[in-house]
Amino acid sequence: MTIATITEAQRETIRSTADALEQEAQKFAQDARVPGAAHITRFDGVANAAVAALAVAGYNGTLSTQFVLNSGVKVPATLVSGSGNFATPTIVAGVITGIVLSAS
Repeated sequence: MTIATITEAQRETIRSTADALEQEAQKFAQDARVPGAAHITRFDGVANAAVAALAVAGYNGTLSTQFVLNSGVKVPATLVSGSGNFATPTIVAGVITGIVLSAS
């Protein structure tokens, strides 16, 4: 989905949540103190709202060249040398423990 195809309500939600996030980020940047629990809670709330608004509009935060890895699921891959077609990771307890490269 592109920004051109989202609804007016989605655009307004993205705008308002982005504005709230900008305001909290500005407070965070200007405050010399270590953030307290209340500030962290407010910041997390507006950040999560902005991310949710983008997700509803079809933006998931993963670029076309990035992938969310799941154990045993093949994804396109390119080695530093420029070779390779696919990689299949093994993930144990959230940690990549192995990667199998393959041509198909």
